[in-house]
Amino acid sequence: GATINATTGEISNGVGGTTYTVEYTTPAGGCQSSSTETVTVNPVPLITPIPDEAGCDGSMITVNTFNTSIPGTNVSWSLTSGPDLGFGGQGTGNIGPFTTVLNNQTTSNSTFEVTSEYNGCIGEPEQFSISIYALPNAQLIGDAIQGCAPVVVELEQYNGTTTWNFGDGSATQTGNVVSHAYYTPGCHDISLQINSAEGCTIDTTLIDYVCVLEDPIAAFTHTNTNNIFENSVTFNNLSSNATTYQWSFGDGNFSEEIDPVHVYSINGSGNYQIMLIAENEAECADTAYSTLPIEEPLIYYVPNAFTPDGDIYNQVFKPVMTQGFDPYDYVFTIYNRWGEMVFESYNAAVGWDGTYGGKPVQDGVYTWRLEFKTMQSDERRSDGGHLTLIR
Repeated sequence: GATINATTGEISNGVGGTTYTVEYTTPAGGCQSSSTETVTVNPVPLITPIPDEAGCDGSMITVNTFNTSIPGTNVSWSLTSGPDLGFGGQGTGNIGPFTTVLNNQTTSNSTFEVTSEYNGCIGEPEQFSISIYALPNAQLIGDAIQGCAPVVVELEQYNGTTTWNFGDGSATQTGNVVSHAYYTPGCHDISLQINSAEGCTIDTTLIDYVCVLEDPIAAFTHTNTNNIFENSVTFNNLSSNATTYQWSFGDGNFSEEIDPVHVYSINGSGNYQIMLIAENEAECADTAYSTLPIEEPLIYYVPNAFTPDGDIYNQVFKPVMTQGFDPYDYVFTIYNRWGEMVFESYNAAVGWDGTYGGKPVQDGVYTWRLEFKTMQSDERRSDGGHLTLIR
């Protein structure tokens, strides 16, 4: 039960909320007297322990209600250390919800003391803290890139644990260092969800971070020339997905024009290997080829008379073969009026001198026949006619 100090009348070890009747009697030996008083011992309020709170910058925190052991207890609180969180340094009653603000700090920690009072009785104070953590920053290591498929990106992000969405329909990846290959043409966004060690999360998106270009396709046509006298060739560029072009004309000359016109300096017939390299802005390239044949035209004629009379003029009869024939496939023959062959040659440089069997033949009309193969098409040609021998 309660204990009463006989000198002071102070009651200790009383039960809060209990009314005690105290009777006081004067000491014996004199006139004794007594009195009776009623004393009420008020209870001391107790505060339910208050849990610490934590949140991320910009989040909403709701501080727990300050619960006490006695209904109607007056509660007051005060900031004992750390920064003001926006609702002041002291107050009464519950704090309530608030939005956290770090003010450019990385972390803040504020400590509060809560005091209770009931009918003048002050309870033991309780303390709790509120911690605020910074959101993680996206500190991406790796530049935005473009190229031709496959475009392989290596990405690093060490400010928290990161989950990556590559924007091309592939599965997400989690990690601070990731590698991913893009195959689909077009530009792709990369989204990051970053989680800090304190549980703070941000989401950010890198717009058009990776662009996969269409592969260039090299293609062209050109006018053909089958004549060394018509050696100007026009090139028509049919390439797609390209920005620069490099032409090689097969004769040691080059061009970077889109649709060049080239004049060949030709000595004789031949085949020229044309090459076009089409390249896009990512320096991806494709190459197209074509063979340009340039042939000598067939030029020859056969006289209709000659005079093998011993002077310096017109002593030999033969076709004048200028160009366009195969000198290794050549036959020239001459016949008299009775169909007898009086001359035969397999060499275009050798003609008939008007003799047969070492003796001069008679003046008159003779028949000639010419057979050869063309250089342009390997076609065999046959020609014939009459000549007049005059002495």
